[in-house]
Amino acid sequence: MCAPFRRRLFAPMAAATLFAATNLQAQSLTVNITAPIDGTNIVMSPTNVVVVSVSASSDFNVTNLTLRCNDVAVRSFNPVAGQTNLSVQLPLFLPSATVDTFTVVARDASGAIVTSSPVTVTISFDATPAAPTNALVLWLAADTGVTTDPNDGQSITTWADQSGHGNDAQQPVIANSPRLRDAGVALNFAPVARFNVLDTGVARFMIVSNSPSIAGFTTNFTFLTVAEENDSGATYAIMSETTGSYQPNPFRWHFNPGGSIGVDLGAGGNPTVVNNAGTTLAGTYNILGVRAGNNVLSQTVNFTNGTPTTIGTAAVSDAGIGLNIGRGSGLFTGMYGNITELMCYSNRLSDIDFLLAQSYLAYKYLPGMVVVQLANPAPVVVLNNPTNGAGFHTVTNNNILFSATTSSTNPLYSVTYFANGSLVGSNYVKGVSGPYQFNYQVQLAGSFNLTVVATDILGLAGTSAPVAVTVTGPSLVPPTSGLALWLKPNAGMVTNVDGSGTLVEWDDQSGKTNNAYQPVKANAPALVANAINGLPAAYFNQLTNISPQYLDVTSAASIQKSSFSIITVAKPLDQNGNYDIISKTSGGGVPNPFEWRFDTGGAIETAVGDGNTKTASNISTLVPANGTFNILSTVVGSGAIKQYVGFSPSTITSLGSAAIVDGGTPMRIGNRGSLDATMRGYIAEILYYDHVLTDTERTLAVGYLANKYALNYPSFTNTPPSVAILSPTNGTTVTAGANVTLSVSASAGAIAAYLTTIEFLANGTVLSSASVSNQSIIAPYIANLATPGSYSFTVRATDNYGFQTTSTAVAVTASAVGGAIAAPTNDLVLWLKADAGVTIDPNNGLGSITTWADQSGNGNDAVQPVTANSPLLRSNILNGLPVARFNVLDTGAPRFMTVASAPSIANFTTNFTFIAVTLENDSGADYAIMSETTGSYAPNPFRWRQNAGGNSGFDLGAGGTPTVVNNSGVGSSAGVPAIRAVRAGNNVLRQTVNLNPGNSSTIGNAAIADAGVGLNIGQGSANNLGMYGYIAEIMCYSNRLSDASFVQAQAYLGGKYGISLSTFALPATGAPVLSVGRANNALTVSWPLNFTGFVLESRTNLTSGTWSPVATNPLANQVTLPITGPAAQFFRLRQ
Repeated sequence: MCAPFRRRLFAPMAAATLFAATNLQAQSLTVNITAPIDGTNIVMSPTNVVVVSVSASSDFNVTNLTLRCNDVAVRSFNPVAGQTNLSVQLPLFLPSATVDTFTVVARDASGAIVTSSPVTVTISFDATPAAPTNALVLWLAADTGVTTDPNDGQSITTWADQSGHGNDAQQPVIANSPRLRDAGVALNFAPVARFNVLDTGVARFMIVSNSPSIAGFTTNFTFLTVAEENDSGATYAIMSETTGSYQPNPFRWHFNPGGSIGVDLGAGGNPTVVNNAGTTLAGTYNILGVRAGNNVLSQTVNFTNGTPTTIGTAAVSDAGIGLNIGRGSGLFTGMYGNITELMCYSNRLSDIDFLLAQSYLAYKYLPGMVVVQLANPAPVVVLNNPTNGAGFHTVTNNNILFSATTSSTNPLYSVTYFANGSLVGSNYVKGVSGPYQFNYQVQLAGSFNLTVVATDILGLAGTSAPVAVTVTGPSLVPPTSGLALWLKPNAGMVTNVDGSGTLVEWDDQSGKTNNAYQPVKANAPALVANAINGLPAAYFNQLTNISPQYLDVTSAASIQKSSFSIITVAKPLDQNGNYDIISKTSGGGVPNPFEWRFDTGGAIETAVGDGNTKTASNISTLVPANGTFNILSTVVGSGAIKQYVGFSPSTITSLGSAAIVDGGTPMRIGNRGSLDATMRGYIAEILYYDHVLTDTERTLAVGYLANKYALNYPSFTNTPPSVAILSPTNGTTVTAGANVTLSVSASAGAIAAYLTTIEFLANGTVLSSASVSNQSIIAPYIANLATPGSYSFTVRATDNYGFQTTSTAVAVTASAVGGAIAAPTNDLVLWLKADAGVTIDPNNGLGSITTWADQSGNGNDAVQPVTANSPLLRSNILNGLPVARFNVLDTGAPRFMTVASAPSIANFTTNFTFIAVTLENDSGADYAIMSETTGSYAPNPFRWRQNAGGNSGFDLGAGGTPTVVNNSGVGSSAGVPAIRAVRAGNNVLRQTVNLNPGNSSTIGNAAIADAGVGLNIGQGSANNLGMYGYIAEIMCYSNRLSDASFVQAQAYLGGKYGISLSTFALPATGAPVLSVGRANNALTVSWPLNFTGFVLESRTNLTSGTWSPVATNPLANQVTLPITGPAAQFFRLRQ
């Protein structure tokens, strides 16, 4: 009986056998809903949570669970890796009194798919859902408070507010009234207000007069409605407060084409916050909601949340106008459908109240709607420590202890820790209770937002609210130049797979891939957690040489050096023998080229040699204590061996002619080539450099390690630099345009520190900086106060550790200059001013400007032969001076002037300056100032305009889409004159408004071309974007003006037209003054720090001979020279 069965299984039925195996595999996956029980009747409130409990198991990892209700997916979950047995809870809101059937579909890593047995529950409410009324300020329901015209019985003239605030909706014009209708079965036979322009061909809408209770729908409100739209082909307003051409002021809420719902916020111009959500079908009733608050704008459609939009600092304001229902302002976007109820709250409803309000509407109007909402099953995380605003220091207090508590529906899997969005640590916490903690050692100064993310076994994550902390002090990181081996804790430490904890691999973090290995378990050191300051270390403790412990780094060119530096963090546990820290020796243990070890008695020895003989040795006179961690350094090269404990140097040994040869042997950690000097103790970190570290480099590396391992050495101080402005005195007054000489004193304070940078600031803005390399400095800096106003000068000094100090501020006032300032005229190629060279049409008496003569001398006159399109000359507008009025509203025709293309203005591409005095009468749209464009206002090469909102826009291009776009950031209000300017050059495009700088844009390799078209003033090409305001003066230069000339030109315009400019200081220019001083047998030649790029030259005869270069752009503008003889010596600066 067995033989035939075996033949059937293996021969003719092979395919069936494969199928059977697959079927058995699938059967290993099971999934069940364990609660609630099938057939349960649940009586509840709509805001109660019903928990669906699910269990799943498999021989493989469970990869997905999908909860379904009435065959519609509610939520899909992807459990974290490694979950073969799951018991989870899914909290649900069931805000509809319906019969619901639940199933769960499970998938595992084998590809198996299994569906649970269905569970059907009947939901009923313990009381009729009621709408929340707190903060309810407008409540319109078609079944109450509706007054219709007595003549037709259907035109709604008054819709009474049920909130108690008296915000009734009115429509006294019967032709514009919505109609009262019965919605029938589609809406539970409820009445509706029908807003349909097609009924009579006129708009139908109602207005709620402005009142304090509805005057703040800006950034904190809630709207709900039940509405139907009969067409999805256009935009149809639900409710709005808008001005102009349906501009939100502060909001508009409407059906979009296609059926989505749009809500926009703004301040009367283009929307500043836009949110679109959901999809509705024409002819169906839907529950729509919108909430603003907590800096977010979001919507729901039939309980389903859409994507939120951040409000941020967007301009949103209430114009104090009435609230339109079924229409926007100016008869725009009239609704084409029905509204049965509308609820407006003066705040953002909580999630529970928002759910309750929607449940009330669903129960009343759409009782058959099945709604299943997943309550938040993700973990809730609270970061309790550190506290918001806590301060830390990179040297004295750099341990940031994260401590977080969580509440979670399902078991947690992991907790991860982030600083400014970057992962800094993680814990596997399954089965572990909180609080959850992680110690983060911060080594960089700055501001940090700390967050904690907890992830449960379903893969759902919750993030804590951020905690902001500030870290001061130097950014302590080791020097990386020449770093050829870097073994550090918590990075690249690999232990044996058998779980023994032996360290079999320690990967190099220098980038040179000089990894250390020990494949033999018996010879591997142990990895000990929390060995020092919460960090692990390698533990070498082989008491005999039978199985010596060590790690080997294969020899490579980057570590085969005769000059080198090594720094380690180590703790010896025995002082009775010779124990190697790190070495490169021959097989017999002879340095080849070095051996670094603890000697008997605990002293540290560095020996060098050629593989045959030890040729030199240094034994430290500083002996680290047994059983304590220390930072140890050895430096070999430049004729000496030097060793250090912490920051303190020991004795120095001269190398003389000692042979130091690398034999290509492995670099051995914790032993030497003869394997008879196993380290007895701990090694936490090793840094190997391929050169002799300077004192500064070594001090910085040791500081990094001391900071990291909380090791204190008294010889290191974190004293920041000192810096002061010696003159001028606080309260000094000068005339605008004058130079002010700042005499600055600064000195470094930390051990082995020196100054690296001196920065000079006016009103918090860096004017310029000087690179220095001095322990102390006293030097002048000359600033030019280009415009009148108050200036606050400070100086910031930075040392080589990153320590930084800012001086006490010195206030200097620049008073206004008497008399007019002249405009710079070099490279001025177009100059139009309304007080000169203007020719008007003598016939129409309107002041129509036909010719505006160029005052630059280049003959680039602006002309407009068609009087109907001419701007109008208006006198006594700005500071008693005339302007050209460009306003399409004067006659309905565009007004502009054109300057014919000419060589002098034919290359405004990447190197130019434009300055104009303008006044715009409207900030609600874009209005052209000046342009050379083709097609539909495409820059070719440029277009310059006032943007909606008042700032300036400037674009470059080659006749298509702009290739460089720049917006000024700052702007001016409608009706207020401003000096607008733009400079292109040095690969940068940037604008100013009244000398307030905006953001810069990089030009790069963007396509920019001049089409040879005329230059339009007050309009783009093809009648686009006609200006709506005044132009008093325009100045165009064929290059990028220097800062001094740029300020001078605007100071000229500011004084002329009475426009105040931002304070503007800049480094003084001109000829620097040389200072020469003598100390002993040396001369010091210096000049002020604001003058850069100079070559110092000298010769011994003032009238003849060759000037010889001495120094080019030296640090701190200082040069020290030996006095070599009695001959006279003369110096000059050349640039």
